[in-house]
Amino acid sequence: MSKPFNMHLFLSGLLIGSYSTRKRYIAQASKMQEAIAARWGLPSPWSWKAKHLRWFLTREISHHAPATQYYYRLTAKLICERLGKSEDWKTHVMDLSIDHQVKRGQNTLGRKPGVSQNRAEPAEAPQKPA
Repeated sequence: MSKPFNMHLFLSGLLIGSYSTRKRYIAQASKMQEAIAARWGLPSPWSWKAKHLRWFLTREISHHAPATQYYYRLTAKLICERLGKSEDWKTHVMDLSIDHQVKRGQNTLGRKPGVSQNRAEPAEAPQKPA
């Protein structure tokens, strides 16, 4: 009986950022692993090819929001780096317009650059009755 593949251990050397960012990377990589294992029968990223990641990024998450697709592409980039195939797979996986919204003048969350969503709108002065 073989043990299930540990995605946390697989990515642990490359995970950077806050706790929630690392947690998101692991959760998304695990979802990618489950989908590829179910579709292609490949439970370990060591046996994946570029076509498997490309399938996931173009077919499996095509109905998700653009921001979610962007984060999955970042996770795929991390997996490629871990496998040592980032240069080999770049044309097959990473050139799927990872920053398509940034090129159009918007960031991944659909906001215009330089506009913060955390600022409170200035309150209007009360109108005097006439």
